[in-house]
Amino acid sequence: MTPAPTEAHRSQGARVAAERRLNGTFDRNASSPRLGTPHARAVPVPQGKSSSPNPAATPDDRQAEYFLRLLIQSRQAIEQRIDAHQKAIAAAEACGNLHDVRRHRQLTLTAEQDRRTVADLIDNLGRRFRVPPRVRPVR
Repeated sequence: MTPAPTEAHRSQGARVAAERRLNGTFDRNASSPRLGTPHARAVPVPQGKSSSPNPAATPDDRQAEYFLRLLIQSRQAIEQRIDAHQKAIAAAEACGNLHDVRRHRQLTLTAEQDRRTVADLIDNLGRRFRVPPRVRPVR
């Protein structure tokens, strides 16, 4: 059996329910803070120093650089996956295992499509935002 909810649980549930809007999202302007939730505090940055690698960049530019690095890492992982499938194809052909050959060829085609999609995302991101030369992908 589950224990009956205490008065504290009931009041907390009522408060959470009252903080919800009609569309089901939480009201950010609710008066009561959540228990155990750390509050974000501004950290002072000394004059002349910046916590970002490129202080002149806008937040959009910094976010674009982040996603560009993420996409480049994803493309590298896809290329490693393609190499592994090609090695598996060669091994399966050497053994005469046609089922594995077909399976790895299909997986290679899927990975190549993923690589083209990621390359298109990288190109579009580079066109939309100013991408510094140190981060610009090489094709």
